[in-house]
Amino acid sequence: MSNIMSMAISRPKMALLGLMCVIGTVAFLTFTQILTDSRTPSAKLSHHIVMDYSMKENHKKTRVSNNRVVQVQDYWELMEKKMNNRRKLIESSCKEIHHNNKRPIHPLMFTNIVVNDKLKILYCKVPKVACSNWLKVLYIMSAEPNNITSIDQIETKFVHEKDTTKKYFPTLDMYSKPEIEYRLHNYLKFAFVRNPFERIFSAYMNKFVNIRNDYFRRKYGTEVYDLIDEDVPLEDRLSGENVTFRQFAKYLVHPRVKRPFNEHWQQYSELCRPCAIQYDIVGKYETMDTDMKYTLKRMGVEEKLNYTGHRYSFSSTQEQMGAAYKTIPIEDLKKLMHLYILDFTLFGYNSPIW
Repeated sequence: MSNIMSMAISRPKMALLGLMCVIGTVAFLTFTQILTDSRTPSAKLSHHIVMDYSMKENHKKTRVSNNRVVQVQDYWELMEKKMNNRRKLIESSCKEIHHNNKRPIHPLMFTNIVVNDKLKILYCKVPKVACSNWLKVLYIMSAEPNNITSIDQIETKFVHEKDTTKKYFPTLDMYSKPEIEYRLHNYLKFAFVRNPFERIFSAYMNKFVNIRNDYFRRKYGTEVYDLIDEDVPLEDRLSGENVTFRQFAKYLVHPRVKRPFNEHWQQYSELCRPCAIQYDIVGKYETMDTDMKYTLKRMGVEEKLNYTGHRYSFSSTQEQMGAAYKTIPIEDLKKLMHLYILDFTLFGYNSPIW
């Protein structure tokens, strides 16, 4: 009986305690709201300013981000349009040159087309048009050397050494005809060119003037003197030293000059075979920065290479070139123009006026 009475008494107490907890919670929440509403007007204003600024900053970031997307899209569209125009010019010129007849292919046509099966790439190696740097790119992507992510970390002479070339830069002429056909239809194909006359002068300066290259001077310097048949000092005739640009040009247009030319002054039409290969990308030395970045993007290696650009914004060759060409007799200049006329036509370069 006493237990029953005790339970009866405890139930009202428990109910009272529960009611007190509820009242306490409501009072706490009310007091908190009063404190919040009691902030000074300046504090409230500050709160709204912070919120408004944050919203504006987020909106600004979104707008900047959207602008960047638009800029990237515009850049990509402009590059695609530029490349398309260059391809169309080559295609229309080839049709006119070959009277709409498709040229048959032969492996010996492709001795300068570097193959990279890992990246599925065909690259026309053109000396004096950033050739060494493109070989460095292909080497980095193929060999994946430790701690090397920039072409500046590789010496130029390394990518031209015989062992490096043999291991990393096979050429398309080494493949069977079916293998050649497969790569021509399925690989990304690109070439880089520059004003043909600028390239000739650059090759001359590089091989006969600026860099001490005894091989080139003995082999080609002596050839120049033997062919043009001018009075030169015996010492120069034997060593190939002191060849002038006028003499070099006279050598190039001589009817008995040895063919094919050395690759440093061989025509693009012979090196790259643009009427037999439909290139996806035709870059130019004059727009090297943007064209190189575009090509790296198409290759899928842009993020893997530390390429900063602005490497080709100025050509020292251009300063000296005009004066050098003025030393060439007009008849030899016309012959030289005729010799490289396909390169001017195919790649959209105007005839020089000096």
